[in-house]
Amino acid sequence: MFVRNKWLYMLGTGCSSFGDGLQSVAASWFLLQWTGSPLAIGGMIAVTYLPPLLLAPFAGAFSDSRDAQRMAVTVDLLRFLVVGLMALLFVLDLFAVWWFYLLQFLLAVANMFFKPSSQILVKEAFTDEQLVDVLTKSSSLNLTASLIGSGFGGWMATTFSPSFIFFTNALTFLASGACNANLHRIQRRFIPATKSDFIRGLTAGGNFLMNRTGMLYLLFLSVISSFGLQMTNTLLAPYVDLYLGGSSLSYAILDISFTVGGVLSGLIVGRMLQRYGPNVVIASLLGMGVLSGLAGIRASFLQVALSMFGLGFFVMFHLVTMQTLIQVNTPKEILGSVVGLRSIVASLTKIGAALGTGFALSHFDITYVFWGFTAIIMLTLFTAGKVRTLPIPESLYTPSNTKAAGG
Repeated sequence: MFVRNKWLYMLGTGCSSFGDGLQSVAASWFLLQWTGSPLAIGGMIAVTYLPPLLLAPFAGAFSDSRDAQRMAVTVDLLRFLVVGLMALLFVLDLFAVWWFYLLQFLLAVANMFFKPSSQILVKEAFTDEQLVDVLTKSSSLNLTASLIGSGFGGWMATTFSPSFIFFTNALTFLASGACNANLHRIQRRFIPATKSDFIRGLTAGGNFLMNRTGMLYLLFLSVISSFGLQMTNTLLAPYVDLYLGGSSLSYAILDISFTVGGVLSGLIVGRMLQRYGPNVVIASLLGMGVLSGLAGIRASFLQVALSMFGLGFFVMFHLVTMQTLIQVNTPKEILGSVVGLRSIVASLTKIGAALGTGFALSHFDITYVFWGFTAIIMLTLFTAGKVRTLPIPESLYTPSNTKAAGG
């Protein structure tokens, strides 16, 4: 049953990530071609970020009081319909920026409800020990699928019509829904007959984060890697344009280097966490700090590319570790509320990182931007004593595991 559930989940989430990468690139390209304005792309990104800020708490609390499998499948069908409607409107030659923004907003709203329901569902379908393996492996798969989807999106945008591309993405949501509908739940959570209210659900999630030892620190540490991820995504294009010759090939190489590093990290996070426990947190922080410092030194393009690979590895290693520990430690009954609260923090972090990086790039050499992130990591390491308080279930790691492995 574990193998069947694992492959169903991986197939569903992989298809969805492929479609996300496909549409992200294609939508940006088509929008730029239709409007001729980079500001239009900024508007699309802003529309995508609005739902997490406005609706994440409600979506999480709502998911806590609903059947996770039914909700995940329903949202997948809604996402299929929204993106399918995009394709249909292009077929009918009814394109308008306002409705494109509207449908992007509706898709982002659907994604906001899908995230907590799918995370609750996967926790019902696997034991805690299995969950670590599934989540870390799926993170690598999602990055790979998204990267492939982005590549196909760039190629398809110059080869096929928008309607064909959006319909292809719509089918990935249908595939995701079919996989989620067939997951077997081995530990269903209790859903009260009386649906919990919004405020009560949020309060329960907030109290859990505040009162459970180590959870607030986990949330803080996840912010560090989220910041590093958004910072890198923001500065990569200016880095190439201003300092590395402005070649699109150079940009592609650095982007792929960072992504491949992240993909490889997901393949070993589970094993490292089980073997070394909280020590992997300190190692990933050190790795982020050192590689960020090296990425700002422009000795050669090869050195920059290798630094970006290493930075991608440690940023995603740290982020996946934090997300996995948050999900494993949170009770299924309030997981949606906790995911909603974390989504707000993550969205604010990404917006702050994007704006802060953009401001820094306009006033300082990019080397100092990388070194600024290194300084943040070094300051964070002063709190390393708290790493021992991180809640890591004994089923995943005990100090004796290390000795056994060493012997």
